[in-house]
Amino acid sequence: MSNSNNWPDWLPLREPLKPMSPYGAPQVVASAQLNTNENPFAPSAALVAAITKRVAEVSATLNRYPDRDSIALRAGLAKYITAQTGVSFDIANLWAANGSNEIIQSIFLAFGRESALGFTPSYSMHPLIAKVTSVNWLDGKRRDDHSLDVEVAAQQVLTAKPTLTFITTPNNPTGSVVRISEIVELAVATASVGGLLVVDEAYAEFSSEKSALTLIDSYPHVLVIRTMSKAFAFAGARVGYLIGEPRVIDAMMLVRLPYHLSALTQAAALVALKYRAELLGNVATLISARQGLIHSLHSLGLSTRPSAANFILFTGFSSGLGGAGTEITVADIFKAAATLRAAKAQGDIFAVVHPFQAYQLKANLTNTFANPNGGDIQNVAMAQSYVGTIAGIDIYESTNMTVDGSDDAIGGVFSREALALVMKRDFEIETQRDASLRAFELNATAVYGTGELDDSYGVSMTFDAAL
Repeated sequence: MSNSNNWPDWLPLREPLKPMSPYGAPQVVASAQLNTNENPFAPSAALVAAITKRVAEVSATLNRYPDRDSIALRAGLAKYITAQTGVSFDIANLWAANGSNEIIQSIFLAFGRESALGFTPSYSMHPLIAKVTSVNWLDGKRRDDHSLDVEVAAQQVLTAKPTLTFITTPNNPTGSVVRISEIVELAVATASVGGLLVVDEAYAEFSSEKSALTLIDSYPHVLVIRTMSKAFAFAGARVGYLIGEPRVIDAMMLVRLPYHLSALTQAAALVALKYRAELLGNVATLISARQGLIHSLHSLGLSTRPSAANFILFTGFSSGLGGAGTEITVADIFKAAATLRAAKAQGDIFAVVHPFQAYQLKANLTNTFANPNGGDIQNVAMAQSYVGTIAGIDIYESTNMTVDGSDDAIGGVFSREALALVMKRDFEIETQRDASLRAFELNATAVYGTGELDDSYGVSMTFDAAL
């Protein structure tokens, strides 16, 4: 995919879109694909066979449009969440779509007026879709430990008066959870300013916290987004759903595309719902493994953030370079590499940086780029995560590097063993590295936080992501 901010004069692209780059992650074949937080368990042979049989039956009717209202699927999803929460829901409370991203976009299309508020770091599609739909995004930020200060958040709602306020729990990429009592505080605040509270529960099945679904009867302005991508291991099918007060669901029908859920998608999702006991059993396995991995990381001297999701944000770098208002330079990378080599780090040295910093490094090296916010940031090399090699140090970009409350982003310089050994401890999902896939594997591994085994393995680097 190529992208450039040098759009031709004849192309009437909307001004807010011109400096943007498409959202996405490398789609590669690798023994460990970690960059999108999918469920690692593939569908069972029995489920595959059942889906195949049902899809074959439906295929005989593909000359007809699918059920535009997805009645059977919505009824099946309503039955599932009723059983899960103990609160009664039916199809009037539920809308299904092509993944939760379509739901988010539809919410913005229906209710996005002047502004929307969210608390980052969080799911990056919330602010991206806000920009695409010409809604002003207000960044509420989180504490340094990525937890949400609910009192501060509620005050921001009262001050900014956004039409839409987004909360992600468990949060992506930190794994932190917002308690139901805290969601109530935000529900009260959003109601007082005439706004909607959108609770994104993509990873809800991995958490023991009470769902915001239990609030809808009392707070009809609360909307809850769920997905079949994570707990149901159904990311490739693209099925998300929205639960809310019936008039909210009616509003979704105003902005939906006709026949937006194919007959094949609806059929496959209904089969998956019938196998929910098997699939949710895998969730229990992942929860148990999560605790085991946290224990192993702690035994290595690494620090972890509390996680109620199917991933863990962890770190352990003890030395660092950079800070607020700075950028990572070639000299910084050399200095970090020298620190590692002085500590007798083994193997090759790598660097992983935020896309903006990757851009800046290339600009400093080539003097061919002038606008770090432009479309050039996604040139061919960067689209593949590989920036270049400087003095034998391979540099890669990661599109999901954490940005903190001061707009500082975290990069790292580390030895091969820093990843290889951590990966091996991670359920031994990878026992050897394929040099031909090195760029993609490194990117995938470093997306949500990279740790070290001891001081000789890694040096963190902080830079201003706004540069």
